[in-house]
Amino acid sequence: MKKSRFFLRIICATAFTVSMGSLSHTTFAQSPAFVRSAHAQAQAQQQSVQKFQGTIVKSKDKYILQDKMSGATYQLDNQDKAKEFAGRDVKVTGTLDPSTNTIQVSDIRSQSGQ
Repeated sequence: MKKSRFFLRIICATAFTVSMGSLSHTTFAQSPAFVRSAHAQAQAQQQSVQKFQGTIVKSKDKYILQDKMSGATYQLDNQDKAKEFAGRDVKVTGTLDPSTNTIQVSDIRSQSGQ
């Protein structure tokens, strides 16, 4: 009889642990958008700030950074700041969002000699 109670306790404890893990995931998925947004922003802040080099060029109606060495292009979130450097070689400091290929710009500086 004692063995069956012991096993019953283990089964209940395991079921409880599994359900709590599932509950926390479900709670987050059903949380308001502003909570998920804050979580996404916190993750973005954890990404490291990088430096990019290239030329600010206008593509259609937006300014982008074009890396001459690799040929890669990046969207820029700060269009007003990018417009100031149109056509110039620059160093951009910011955080890259790889899902949208957009740099969240913290600084743009003209490369020396320009």
